Amino acid sequence: MFLPDNVMELLSKLHAAGYEAYAVGGAVRDSIMGRSADDYDIATSALPAQTEAVFAGYRVIETGIQHGTVTVIAGGAPVEITTFRVDGSYSDNRHPDEVTFTTSIEADLSRRDFTVNAIAYAPGRGYIDPFGGRTDIDSRRIRCVGAPDRRFDEDALRILRALRFASVLDFSIASATAAAIHAKRENLSHVAAERLQKELVKLLKGSNVFEILTTYNDVIFGIIPALTSISDWTETCRSVQKTDPSDGYLRLAMLFYDTKSAAVTKAALRAMKFSNRITDTVSLLVACQHYPFPKTKAAVKRFLQITGEENFPRYLQCVHIKKGSDIMPAIAMCAQIKQNGECWRHADLAVNGADVGNELHVNGQQIGKLLNDALNAVIDERCKNTYGDIISYLKGEEA
Repeated sequence: MFLPDNVMELLSKLHAAGYEAYAVGGAVRDSIMGRSADDYDIATSALPAQTEAVFAGYRVIETGIQHGTVTVIAGGAPVEITTFRVDGSYSDNRHPDEVTFTTSIEADLSRRDFTVNAIAYAPGRGYIDPFGGRTDIDSRRIRCVGAPDRRFDEDALRILRALRFASVLDFSIASATAAAIHAKRENLSHVAAERLQKELVKLLKGSNVFEILTTYNDVIFGIIPALTSISDWTETCRSVQKTDPSDGYLRLAMLFYDTKSAAVTKAALRAMKFSNRITDTVSLLVACQHYPFPKTKAAVKRFLQITGEENFPRYLQCVHIKKGSDIMPAIAMCAQIKQNGECWRHADLAVNGADVGNELHVNGQQIGKLLNDALNAVIDERCKNTYGDIISYLKGEEA
């Protein structure tokens, strides 16, 4: 298994000090699958104070000392190192009420959520895989460690994590785990909106998103009740699948598009604590379905005023996916507008508010109205975008 130099360095120091230490979790899973990994975690038999002593010459941050975790900065990157532990009860459906340190890596792996995430590896020691995680990776299957009901009672977010992994990794979900997901879905009501939001965004970007959204619609409707108003959920899921998986705005827009309501979309996104930027962008894309499709250059310019340059291509993708519209002419007109530097917003006008105020001896709201008049005239090609032409137009003079 590939391990980056900084992780190898940390493992070697712990081993040299007489402690067991392994790379664990998602990075091990991804390496087995031939996928690149961004974050590496280490589990060790060393107690937190012992870990800090081993890395006395490093920058060490006590990120979760009560749960046995310290973060060591090595090679310019943070690596979490956690003492082998077993968890107590989870009365808040998120964190264990208490943890007990152990010297057994197998016991530590037994507390983890899914078998594919319960694999440890260390150079010279090989893989520790007591729950068949590598077999499940080969079978492309998400399966809980131990009893699924218990895992989801401990931390209900694991329900959404199971769906996310199945969507992103293009895995199926083992039957017992799937049954527990449906049975325990109401536990998600105890999970903070921010945690749900983060998992949902990752889930939506998966290549297997159609299968997951259609099979586990009861889970999705539970966390986003507004989606129950959609008359053809299968079509909605198909639309999500068709969008660019790297564009989270588009996938969210397709998820809410068939509610046909920007207000409903905005309220749902705010309830899930999405940022103002995401909420406003997705709500805008949902609202734009009610506007006439732009078929002329002037109409494209006015649509650019509504969406902005960044979101106009997203709007076109939405229309193409939902209505099958030919968007190539609009794309070509938009490209021409940008290439020629044509005017479509106030900032592009050859005059500004001060110019209009000085030339026409007006102020306040009158200036804004005249600037709008000038912009519309330029867009409709009733007036050239030059200082003299615009001022003459606003004064009512002949061109």
